[in-house]
Amino acid sequence: SESFTVVASNAAASNGASATASGSVTTTIADTGTLVLSLTGDTVVAEGGAPSYTLAITSGQIPVGSTATVDLSITLPGGLTGAEAPDFIESFLKDLQDAAETGVTVGTANTVANVTTVGLTLASTFDGNFTFTLPTFNDTLVEGSESFTVVASNAAASNGASATAGGSVLTTITDNDTLALSLTGDT
Repeated sequence: SESFTVVASNAAASNGASATASGSVTTTIADTGTLVLSLTGDTVVAEGGAPSYTLAITSGQIPVGSTATVDLSITLPGGLTGAEAPDFIESFLKDLQDAAETGVTVGTANTVANVTTVGLTLASTFDGNFTFTLPTFNDTLVEGSESFTVVASNAAASNGASATAGGSVLTTITDNDTLALSLTGDT
C-alpha cells in the first residue's frame, strides 16, 4: 500500500478578510492486487529429450526497486518408476543457471531426501517469463517410463505486497530402449 497526505495551510482572502486553514488528511491506497506466478511445462518427454517449463507472471507486476522471490523444486522419487539424478545430463541447479536471463538471479540448491529446491529472485527488469529445460540422458538401460515433478511455491515480494506461486508439473520420461534376446544353439 501507499499513502499520501494533503494539508490545508496559508489561507488568504482576496478582499483582505481574515482567513484560516487547518487540518490534514492522510489517504492510504490499499493494494488489492496480487503478484501471481504460475509454472507450466511438458508432461511427457522421450528419453534423451529436453522437457521445457515456463514460470510466468500471470497477474500483477514487480515494481521498480522491488524484487520477488519464488522457489522451484524437483522431486526425483527413484525406484522402478521414478526418475533419479543420473536420468538428467546436468543438475537441476545447473539447468536453471544456464537458463537465467536479465532480471532472474538463481540462488543455491538445497536438497532434502529426494527433493531439490532452488530459490529465484526476480527483479523489476524480469520480462515476465522464465523458460528452462531439463535435458534427459539417453542411456541404454531398459527401464520403462520414469516420472518426476517440478513445482513452483513460496512466492514473496520485497515490498510486502501479496505474492503467490503455483503449478506442479508431473513429467514422464518414456524409455526408448528395447531388450533384444536371441536364442542360439546346436540343431
